[in-house]
Amino acid sequence: MEKDIVKEGVALAEKEGREKQVQEVKRIVHRTLEKIADLDTRVKELQEERRILKMDLDDLKDGKLDRIEERQHKDDRARRVSVVIIERETIRENIVPVPYPVYPPVNPWRQPWTVTWNQTWVGDNCLSEHRWGLALTGLWGLIIPP
Repeated sequence: MEKDIVKEGVALAEKEGREKQVQEVKRIVHRTLEKIADLDTRVKELQEERRILKMDLDDLKDGKLDRIEERQHKDDRARRVSVVIIERETIRENIVPVPYPVYPPVNPWRQPWTVTWNQTWVGDNCLSEHRWGLALTGLWGLIIPP
């Protein structure tokens, strides 16, 4: 009888040990799946940031600073992700009033812009907190300081 009790005790101990191992494996699997889900969301966020930066590059190539400025104005994430902050400057001049308004047509290439390094990108050695006022010319697509 004593032999049977010992055998049962050993069998129960082995069964409990296996249950503990199974529970530990379940925990490992759950944490692994959670980490994969977190990485998937991070990948989606990084892809969205990459898409915003790619649109910035395409708009810069086309000289469409107004698109970048509009995107940064509407979307805080685009403003946070972009390397530079682009804002349209307002020019106020003393204009002598005339009987009827005569204004030249608006050309976006000739609009003055303020281009500022985004503070999240200032950490590099080559970047600093300079503010530049740029006037763009559409003649050859060159950026010329005012």
